[in-house]
Amino acid sequence: MPILPCRATTCATKYWPRWPIAFPQLKNLAQAASHFAEADVLLGELALIDWRVAADGDALVMAKIREMSGARIRNLLRFRLRQLGWQVPVAARLDEFVRQLLSAGPDRHPGLDLAEGRMAVRQGRLHWLEQG
Repeated sequence: MPILPCRATTCATKYWPRWPIAFPQLKNLAQAASHFAEADVLLGELALIDWRVAADGDALVMAKIREMSGARIRNLLRFRLRQLGWQVPVAARLDEFVRQLLSAGPDRHPGLDLAEGRMAVRQGRLHWLEQG
């Protein structure tokens, strides 16, 4: 443990006023964190709107999903997975699943296996099937 030239409380009051001068980017970091938090709220609200438009019970209607952009679909899937308490897959896996959802013909049934269960298309609906 390094030896400080003064007691901790004295050091804090002596050096703390210099932090904004020594690290001006802290203000920018705090502002960015505030913007990220606000963006997260907005993304949640957008996902809820999309869920209400595309949901049929506990499933999503594929015809409605295909009307959305890839970014909105990914946002909606992350939203639903969080609602269920499931872990959201890494971006590359989610991107590939969304690509499959958008490109699959009616005779195809894309699915994504996750630790908690499986997201799968059946009868024109995207379902969340728990392990068990």
